[in-house]
Amino acid sequence: MLAIAEPPVHINCHSGSDSFTLKESIDYFTKSISIQQRVLQGKEIPLSHETHRGRSLYSPWITLEIAQQVPQILFTLDVSHWHVVCERILDPQDIDLVLRRTAHIHARVGTAQQPQISDPRDPQFKHVVEAHELLWRTAIAYQKDIPSLAHRIAPTLTPEYGPMEDGGYMPCIAVHISHPSGDIKKSCARELDELIIDEGHRLQGTL
Repeated sequence: MLAIAEPPVHINCHSGSDSFTLKESIDYFTKSISIQQRVLQGKEIPLSHETHRGRSLYSPWITLEIAQQVPQILFTLDVSHWHVVCERILDPQDIDLVLRRTAHIHARVGTAQQPQISDPRDPQFKHVVEAHELLWRTAIAYQKDIPSLAHRIAPTLTPEYGPMEDGGYMPCIAVHISHPSGDIKKSCARELDELIIDEGHRLQGTL
């Protein structure tokens, strides 16, 4: 109830468990939306459920089935988890219904084998950075059609890296960065806080 006393811009939920059956997950989200409507009635506070390993929305295929059965559900898209689960980089058409219901984005870039990369500036990750940004841009373009987001003047996005066990941001990792001169410079990967702040600024100008 503290969140209602001091209204947030957005509420993100880590929901359910990957051990739930499909029916249990559908029942869970149906009931959660009923509670949400009662508690947030009359308040312009979007609430969305995160696509996350270990939770009910751990898989894009399960999530698509839930989206079909629970039409009012909105998502926080952290697609880096799904790339690991599926062991491949997804295309927008693979998860179109989820993108149409995405109310918030966790902007972490990962690969088919790890949930986050060391540094989005690293040229070796150019293709996965572009693939993630395409998914994010597609979701943002759809948000104009979500009635509960009509009051927002801009989309919301969280540049997210961590926790430690996910690796990928250790400061000792060398990153090769292309400069305007065409030279390649070997640099030390950024500390986690610096990476998150820089990604926020970069994505604000990109998306």
